Amino acid sequence: MNQDKSFKITNDKGEELIGKVQIDPNEKNGFKFSIELPYSFVKGQKNWANGVERGQYSIAASGHKPFNFMIGTDEATLIGHLKHQLAGGLRTWEAIFDEFGFIPTGIGAGADWDHFSDTGGYAHLISAASEWILYLDGKSDWELQQVPPVLKAP
Repeated sequence: MNQDKSFKITNDKGEELIGKVQIDPNEKNGFKFSIELPYSFVKGQKNWANGVERGQYSIAASGHKPFNFMIGTDEATLIGHLKHQLAGGLRTWEAIFDEFGFIPTGIGAGADWDHFSDTGGYAHLISAASEWILYLDGKSDWELQQVPPVLKAP
């Protein structure tokens, strides 16, 4: 970020990255900013990094003291991603089942995998479908299974 608050987001090779910067100039001591920077696995994003939710990291600008932070997705964004992935994924597998009559081990993976099915694939799919139904009903599996709450360490 330059002194005039213009910015450019790049990786270590100087390649421009997909991202957004929001600047709030109303702070007493200058301004604050937030960065939305999708990981490398996002389509179209150049290589830079991938992180782990609730992982602890440090970042520093040249010649400045490091700033420690934790990656965390806000609840609304997380729920939106889960809805998109789960609902879309279930519809995709429904279409595959309609086409093949079963859930194949691999599609176009070679070695004739298109003609085989395995219980592992079904187990994950059944689990995902069950979680989706619970979510739509406003329930949670830990409540239905009567899992006791986890207590914080003293």
